[in-house]
Order: sequence, then structure tokens, then C-alpha cells
Amino acid sequence: MRRKLCAALWAAALAASRLLAMADGSTGAPPARIASWRVEKLLYRTDEQVRATATVTNVSDREQELVARAWLEWDIDSAATPDEKKLRLPPRSAGSALFVWRRPHAMFGHSARIELRQGQAVLDAAEDVFAASDHYWNTALIAAAGFLWSQFDNFVPKPDTKWAEDIVAQWRAQYFNGFEKFFWAPDDFAELTPEAEIWWSGQARYLETRKGLKALIDIAHSNGMKAITYAKLTGGGPTGAEIARRHPEWVWHSQGVLAVDRNARQLAEWDVTGEKHWGGWVAVNYNMNDPAVVDIGIRELCDSASMFGWDGARWDGNFDVRTEVWSLDGRLVERLNAQEADARNAANMARTKQFISKRHPRFVYGYNWTQGNWQQSMATNPKESVELCRGGGLIMNEYINQADGVQHPLHRWEDFARSLADDVEAVKELGGYYGPILGSPDNADGRYQNVFAYAAGAHPYYHHHWGWFMTRYGGLCWDEKLGRRHDAETLADVSTNVWWKLWIFDRPIDGGKMRRVFHLVNPPAQPVVGAGKKKEDIPAPIPQVEFVLKSRGLAGWKPVRAFRLSPEPFLKEKLTLEPLDSGDVRVSGISNLSIWNIIVVDLAR
Repeated sequence: MRRKLCAALWAAALAASRLLAMADGSTGAPPARIASWRVEKLLYRTDEQVRATATVTNVSDREQELVARAWLEWDIDSAATPDEKKLRLPPRSAGSALFVWRRPHAMFGHSARIELRQGQAVLDAAEDVFAASDHYWNTALIAAAGFLWSQFDNFVPKPDTKWAEDIVAQWRAQYFNGFEKFFWAPDDFAELTPEAEIWWSGQARYLETRKGLKALIDIAHSNGMKAITYAKLTGGGPTGAEIARRHPEWVWHSQGVLAVDRNARQLAEWDVTGEKHWGGWVAVNYNMNDPAVVDIGIRELCDSASMFGWDGARWDGNFDVRTEVWSLDGRLVERLNAQEADARNAANMARTKQFISKRHPRFVYGYNWTQGNWQQSMATNPKESVELCRGGGLIMNEYINQADGVQHPLHRWEDFARSLADDVEAVKELGGYYGPILGSPDNADGRYQNVFAYAAGAHPYYHHHWGWFMTRYGGLCWDEKLGRRHDAETLADVSTNVWWKLWIFDRPIDGGKMRRVFHLVNPPAQPVVGAGKKKEDIPAPIPQVEFVLKSRGLAGWKPVRAFRLSPEPFLKEKLTLEPLDSGDVRVSGISNLSIWNIIVVDLAR
């Protein structure tokens, strides 16, 4: 993917070098240009080879001898030694240059940069970005994949996979580095390895094909994207109903009546393809109190990962027990109190992870779990909550997506921002990651939801803003080594019209140094979520931000450099550090704060 570099200085240097290229008296455009520059994958493991390809076009009527010069950058301004490839292109022709790097240089975001040179002149330049991580949730920007209508013509599968290539290309253009396929299985618990080539799914009644699903995953993998499957303790549809008929002992029941929804007409018409699509769900509630039944779902999910290549699962209902279970003949099997149920739920999910990870060591686990705030989850289900986070589980928050409702506890932006910051910190301390579902519309509301998620260290689930920026600079938000500070007044003085006190983080860096990261937010114009329905509702930029690092907060550390970064408009610029007689240090150059700035201060002893 070709992306012209945003840095103004490089653009100016490029323009100057183009003048050099025309110093022989010629006029017009340079004789050659970079037609495309693309890193093979959006996301790499830290031990994985990185490949990028440039396509160069000779637009002149003369043969051109050229040099393609490429290198990697990471962190804020770290850069590797450039590699060079020579190109000799006949008139009006194109050629390519492949660059291969042994591995990424660090965790998180990288830029792959390239210049097309002729002598001392830079004729053209481009940039592409990627991230590096060994645990998907650490860098996740995940897309939603439901009913993929483009796979079919009038419910007949298309003969090729261009539809899948187009979908992956759309995701990549928005810097989604993975997707979750939901409601795809014949039964979300007990049938995740279908033998049929085509079927109507057991929840929502989506039309699916085995060939198409495998193609989508394979194409996504070739672009460095991860594939996450939907998982659930509940089944459904005709497949689930038939399983319940054959094995009633696998299903919860009440006085001999199986916990299976009743809708005979839907079940009868489920697999009949008509002119119009209709959806539904005839649920089957499997007995999670029986370890043998739980193991059926665990094995099915594990085998599905082998069949399709899933990289992880996201539960929409964990393998949780009921507090009271009866046999089909009316005998009480067990009665659990809240603490016993919590322990059993934690054990079920621990066994799930242990079994699957033995066969698929890189498999990741996510859960639609917290619906209020994390403190409530810990109060009611402490053992299960801890288990879900253990080893890097992602905690989804779906309810936060309804914060525009006036009765929602996070309806006010101040509550929304604080809850996210506190929840992410608490989940992170338990080893987990946080993924709030955010609608992310192209307006003020969408942007501020993303700002408060990123500043807290969360990963917007299904939708996001600023994918390019977060792919490149997400480590400033997502690094597990960032430790949150709660003593803002000790650390800095910042203009009163800026929100910043919730988002201050320290991180040790190489050489005995430390990095302090501040997030500055130009507050929403309206106090509540849902009031910023238009892009024009974004407030005017703050012309100048006063920012002073307090000597007390520095505690012997000396600021050695500072930067600010912004996703919209894109900025990456060095700031001026001015020592004051008081021992404080003024950070100058923070002007026109549009929505969100990240201020990075590197400290040394």
C-alpha cells in the first residue's frame, strides 16, 4: 500500500531534490516514480521475516538507472540502516524491488520507508506501516464479519474468491489487523466442524460455505490478519435441535422439559432457501454443569481451529454453570451457591484454555463479559473474572456502546472516560486486555469514544478511527509496560481547559532511562455521549496549551527530549524543553490542540 509521507520536512526535502533532478535544464515531472509500496503484512510476529515490495515506473522516453533505498523505523524516531536496490528501466516500463528484513526491530508499530533516487536527487518517496506482536490482543484492531452477502449471487456461492479478496482489501485499507466471524456455525457450541459444504447457521441464519470461510481466513492470514471465531455455551437452529433430540442428557431442563426454544415453523423452514432472507434463533441450552458436555464444546472448538485456521475465540456467553440442576427423572443433581458457581465457571474456562492451547499455542481468548464496570464484575464473579484475564484474555464491553442513552451510567463524557481508564488499568493488572464495542461513526461522538479508549489503553472492538496512526504509534497506548500514574497534580501543570489527569503513564526504557506519556484531550463540546452527531460538533482547536513539568514530579529525573503526536491532523514534532528557575521545566510548542495529542517526554538521571 503506497502512502505518501506526512512529515513536512521530508516533503520539503523531496521537493528540493526534485529540483536537483531537473538541474540539467529539463522541466516537468521526475522521469520515474513509485507506483506502489506495500509491506506484505499488517501484523508480524517479532521473530517473523518482514517483506515489502516497490513497483517503480519509468514515465520517460529514455532508459533510467535508479536506486530504491528502503529502511525501517520504529518507536518515535529510531531507524535502521537503509538497504538499496539498483534498477535499470527501459523507456515507459515498470520494475519491482523486493526488500526483506530478518525481523521487526521491536514490539508495536513500524514504518517501512522508501526513496527512489537518481544520483543525489530523491525522485519520489513512500511509506507503509505495520505492527509487531506475539500476542494478537496486544495490537488488535478487529473488524466485524457477519453475513457476507458478497459471497453469493441470489444465495448461490460465487465460483471464485474475489469477494474475499475485496473484503480483506477493504479491511486492510482501514488498518484492521483481524476480524471476528460471528453466527457462522451450524451450532455455536456443538457443531463447529461442519462436513457439509453449505449451510444456514444456527444463530441468525446466515448462509455459509466451508470453502468460502477457509478462503477468507487464508487470504486474511496472507495479509497478516488474525481470524477470531465466535464462541458460546448455547447452540441453536435445526442442528442444535437435532442434537438435543438425540442427546437430551446434554441439555439443561426443568421438570423434564428441555431448555430448547420452541418454534417448529422456523425449524421446518430453516434450511429452505427462499427469495428473501429471514433470520432467527431457536436456542438450545447445553448443560455446562456436566464436565463431559463442556468437553464436547472444548474439543469442537479446538478441532475447528485445526479445520479453518482460527487464531482465537471470543465468547458471547462463557461455559458457565447454573446454580441448580435436576435429572430428567426429577432428582436434584446439584445446588450451588454463588461462590461455588463462580469457582466452577472459572474451572470450566481454565480447562478450555489448557486443552486448546496445548494444540494451538498462539490461540487467544476473549469474552463479552463486563456489562457495567469491572469493579462490579469482580464483586459478583471474582474467580471467573481473574481467570478470564489470566494469560492475556480480552475483556469485551458491549454495553458501553449504548452510552448515548440518557439512563446509561456512562452517559456523561467524564464518567465514560474515567470508567474506561479505571477498567483498563484493573484488567491490565490481571494480565488481560480490554475491548469496548464502539460504533465509531464519522462525527464528534465517534472520535471521542476512540480517544478515550486509546488513551486508556483499550482496543476498540469492531470499529475504530485512525487505524494508520494506531498501527504505527499504538505502542504509546498499548504497551503492557506502561504504568498509570494517579498523582497528576504532582507531575505537571496543564492549561485548565484541557483534560489530561486520567492518562499519565511511565515506562522504563533502555539505558536506565524512563519515558513519561501524557494524553491531552480537547474536551467534547457537549457534556454527554450522543450529542455530537455531526463532524462539525468537534470543538475548535485550543490555540495554545501551557504545559509545565513539576520538579517535584521529576524527582531527580531530567527531561532530555519531548515530542507530540496527533492522529487528526497528523503531527509528529519535537517540542522545546525550557528549564525554569524553580526547577520546573516548561514544554513549549503545543499549539492548536485539535482533539487529542500524545505528549512523550524521555527522562534520564
